[in-house]
Amino acid sequence: MKIGENPIDCLVVDANALLQAAVGGRSLLIFRHLEGKSDFHTTVSAFEEVLEYLPYLSAKKNVALGDTLAALYNLPLKVHTPDIYKETYTKAWNKIHSKDVDDVPLLALALFLKAPIWTNNTKHFKDCGVEFYSTFELFKKLGLD
Repeated sequence: MKIGENPIDCLVVDANALLQAAVGGRSLLIFRHLEGKSDFHTTVSAFEEVLEYLPYLSAKKNVALGDTLAALYNLPLKVHTPDIYKETYTKAWNKIHSKDVDDVPLLALALFLKAPIWTNNTKHFKDCGVEFYSTFELFKKLGLD
């Protein structure tokens, strides 16, 4: 199966879903359910955002930061630098920068891979030329609810 052929064979993952997974939230169940069956991708900027907010979220959830970092680094995730999606960056910029400039790299990666985005900020990606799913929608689609 080629990347992007099936909405579940490949997902571009936003920082919010990664944060949920790192603290043991529902997103982690999706990673576990699809591990070995799907490819998960994100951008360096999304991964850095997770690293920035993880100490705060770990404290809020009363989970040791070391445990959340270990969970994050053990996710079956490919982190991409901007050079891989440079061909689609301008298209992504034109589609989403007015909604949230921080989402441009994620959209560019999704356009490059022809893959849907897993995000809980679904309103940002409407009319951007890619499919997108919230954690709730993926749970339903996978029959995990």
